[in-house]
Amino acid sequence: MVKTDSDRMRLATRVTIGTLNMSLRGLGLVGRFGLMLYLARFLDFESVAVFGFVAAGVAIVPAFLNLGLHFRANRQFVGASGLEVGRRMRDRFLLHLIIFFPIAILVVTGGSAFDYLPHVSISFIILAAIICLCDVLLNEIHLALVSTQHPVTANIVLFFRTAIWIFPFVLLSWRFPELRTLTVVLLFWLGGQILAFAAFFVSRRKWPWSDIYRQKVEFSWLLEGFSRSFLLWLSDIGLATGQFVDRIILGFFLDIYSIGIYTFFWSMAAGVQQLVFTAVVQIATPHFVKAARSPDPDALRRLLLAEMRNVFLVALVVGGAVYLGSPLLYWLAGRDTLTEFNSLFGAMLIGVTIRLVSDVVSSGVYARGYDVRLASINMSMPFISAVVTAAALAAFGFAGMGAAFIGTNLVIFAVRIWCLREDLFRR
Repeated sequence: MVKTDSDRMRLATRVTIGTLNMSLRGLGLVGRFGLMLYLARFLDFESVAVFGFVAAGVAIVPAFLNLGLHFRANRQFVGASGLEVGRRMRDRFLLHLIIFFPIAILVVTGGSAFDYLPHVSISFIILAAIICLCDVLLNEIHLALVSTQHPVTANIVLFFRTAIWIFPFVLLSWRFPELRTLTVVLLFWLGGQILAFAAFFVSRRKWPWSDIYRQKVEFSWLLEGFSRSFLLWLSDIGLATGQFVDRIILGFFLDIYSIGIYTFFWSMAAGVQQLVFTAVVQIATPHFVKAARSPDPDALRRLLLAEMRNVFLVALVVGGAVYLGSPLLYWLAGRDTLTEFNSLFGAMLIGVTIRLVSDVVSSGVYARGYDVRLASINMSMPFISAVVTAAALAAFGFAGMGAAFIGTNLVIFAVRIWCLREDLFRR
């Protein structure tokens, strides 16, 4: 088949957009990776632990507040007008605010519960709460932009929201050491979120905003969406909290310094996980859906096994390279003593490899439309992590955290394999 100029132009456009999206994701990953090294070098591991708790809150709060409404709304956004998308977003923003403020007031008034955390004051808690709220709203914006087929704008907003502020913070605090505090870090983070809001409104400036705000709020639509998405909402909560429950359990057994050490290595391993997931797993998911719809009953199985092998090899190479380069990471962090935790780091990189292969299986569960199975797995993740982590800590202390990380991901992997057993073990 002869390609026309328009075909070549469309292909070039897709390649350009894909390259730009991957560049923005990669630059954001570099920024977050560098921030953790910077905090470890110029602050202390107690501060790293506190920052890790704030980051965990920013990841978990959107899952609680979205009420699963994005599953329904994002499907409706496809092909919808700016007026319709803007109206639905406004309604969800209003619902988030109604739910968020009473919870935030309770957290702030109960601020004494956080007295055991260093560098934490009431003003710090208020700032962290504002960042959590902004991230909830920006998460809705990101999902809406993706659903309305504006991936470049979505990734620009995501980059502003999560990473652009890191570079000026590092440069300025390097020049002015008095800026090296957690409060200043959060202020720069908030500044990045404000830029993300600005980028969104500039990109959507042609939307009929005056008409959007004059529309009546449809609470019935919100309630109906919540009732239909309740199971998926619980699934989202399980998926989000399952990533961070191990450090909470660690806090019950050991001190804040140990949490800081664990958070540092977790961040390094999570960087590997995000890179491989974005570059390989995420791209393969649409192909799983297509294979699941194929008349060939063995199509999904073949594709899953091939991608599991590919992801395993890529994760092994990337993780191995990071592990071999760990002395350089420790030097950049100014923490040569971290070499005594090399076994923990190696175990976490093995656990990340297992998680990535497990994510491929999870994509297969999604492609098959096993929504109840998928939700059940996700809801069980915090409990699996809590039980395995507590058992490892009780038996081995901090030295057991690497085994706990591997064990948690192995159990989840086994459960996901069982949920897709009809396809994977088809005769």
